[in-house]
Order: sequence, then C-alpha cells, then structure tokens
Amino acid sequence: MLSPIAPVATAYRRVLNLIGWSLVIFLGVFFNLTVLDQYFFAEILTGTLGTALSGLFSSVCYMAPFILAGSIFYIFNRKTPTQPVRYDLNLPAVTPLLIFGGLATITAAAYVNTWFCAMIGYEIPSEMLPYQDYDNPSVVIMYMTTAIAPAFAEEFLFRGVIYGNLRPFGRTQAVLISAALFSLMHQNIGQTFYTFVAGVAMAIMYELTGSIWCSVLFHLFNNQISVITQVLYYGRFGESVTPWLALWDAAVLVIGLVSILFLVCYYMRKKNRSQVNAKPSVFGTQEHLGVALYDTPVDRGAIARGLKAPGMIVFTALAVSAAILTYLVILFVDLEVLL
Repeated sequence: MLSPIAPVATAYRRVLNLIGWSLVIFLGVFFNLTVLDQYFFAEILTGTLGTALSGLFSSVCYMAPFILAGSIFYIFNRKTPTQPVRYDLNLPAVTPLLIFGGLATITAAAYVNTWFCAMIGYEIPSEMLPYQDYDNPSVVIMYMTTAIAPAFAEEFLFRGVIYGNLRPFGRTQAVLISAALFSLMHQNIGQTFYTFVAGVAMAIMYELTGSIWCSVLFHLFNNQISVITQVLYYGRFGESVTPWLALWDAAVLVIGLVSILFLVCYYMRKKNRSQVNAKPSVFGTQEHLGVALYDTPVDRGAIARGLKAPGMIVFTALAVSAAILTYLVILFVDLEVLL
C-alpha cells in the first residue's frame, strides 16, 4: 500500500529529473556558444565598434543557455505545478546586511578554497587569465561577461527556477541541492567549495527576502569585486596591491560578522512574531496532490531516488568529467602548447 507521501515523492523525483535534463541541455548549448564566441566572433570583431559588439555578443552567449534551461523546465514540467521566479522589488530594509553577511561568508570560503587548491596542486597559471592588457575596452567586456551577465542569468536559473521549484518539497534539501548543482555547473574543481557556499548563501537570501533581486545584487557586487581585484592585481599594480586587498577582506569579514549576528537576532524575533500572528512565509503555503508541502519535506529515501534520476546522473557525470579533465590538463599538459 502506498504511503500518503508517495505521490509527492514521485513529483519530487520528476522535478529533479527535469532539472537534470535542463542542465544537460544547458551544458551543450553553453559549450557550443562559448566556442563560437571565442574562436569565431572574437577573431572577426575588431576595432572599437567590433570590441563593443564582441562584448555584447559574449554577454548574450553567456546568458542564453541559462535562460533556455529555465524555459525548458517550465515548458516540459506540465505534471507538477511550478513556482514562478519571484521578482518582487519590495526588498526588506535588512538587504544590505544580507549582502555584507554573504560577502563575509564567501570571503571566508575563498580562503578555505585557496588552501584546498594548494593542497591538491590546482593553480591556473596567470598567463591563462583573459584580457592581459587590461585596456579600457577589455575591462568593459570583462565587466559585462564576468559581473553583469552571470549575476542575472545564474540567479534566474539556480535560485529562481531550481531553488524555487525544489522549495515546496522542503527547505533544507532545496538549499543544499540547488547549491550543489550551482557548484557542479562551474565544472571547476578549484571552485567547488567556494561556489557551493555561495550557492547556499544566495538561496538563503532568496528564501528570506522572497525576491530574486537580493541575490542578484549580491552576485553582481561580488563579481564586480572580482573584476576590480583582477584588474588591479594583474593589470595595474601587481603584488603591491596585496596589502590593500587583504585589508578589504578583513573589513568585509568584520562588517559581515556583525551583519550576520544582527540578522540572526532580527529573523529570530520575526519568526516568533510570525508564529504568534500566524503570518505565512514569503513562499506561502503550497497545496499539491492533496498534501500540504510547506515545511513538509520529503523523506531521505525520496531525496536519494530523486538524485538518482537519469537527468541528474547524466548532468553530474558530464560536469564532474569536465572538472576532472580541466584539472588533469592543468597538472600534466604543457600549457604553452595550448596557448
């Protein structure tokens, strides 16, 4: 006899399977558009106008696979009610604290990530970094493709579509699974821990605010800092800027820690008031297949079966294989031959 949760577990597996296949399509489209961008359009688009068009095309090439994958999920997920991406502009007053708390969290994760990369011998040579001249057009292109495009496209897919549609089946596994998929998407062993922590932080921001814009702003700000750091370190001042970057990290950690402590107190008080006044969560109470799913997570068996769905297996295998291949290339291949 089927248990009452069985229909929900089936729906959960279906959602994860479709997410997996959507991400498989994402990988294929992303790879082909990247090759087309780097080895065709980047070569023929020269001069001032060509550089501007190249930056615009690179941004479109980056964003298109994410939008396509999210659209495919909604188009083919006809058997399970879907959650829309939440674009509420009415962000809470604590949004800046969420951003600083997130920055502190991923800054700490970055130091752990650096230690891990050193331990396994994973280090991308500086000559492989793009835009070595760091002239004004190249910096603009880097900002468009490294800061703006990822902030909007990645948040739409991984927080808006993936986290949002896993959320009705349970909050904790939705945060962890969406963060793990976000990490795998980067196909980079050297970023595994860092991107996972970032994925957790941004999913929590989406949960707490009920709006995609908080995580978008955080993602944009963080990537913008990365662009500025790269330009200053590799293109302008070299190692002389290191003490200033360390000072920035220290300031972010201190301000972020204070922000996190304040946020913990703030949301604990808010939770207590919500329980007294019976106010709904930002995601509301979902009714699906006759079972109230809000804060009624599926069991571990359902999670395991969902993660073993064909789409999830294929995506994970492709992403892990690409990450391992990149790692082996860095360790054993003469990079001068490739460059």
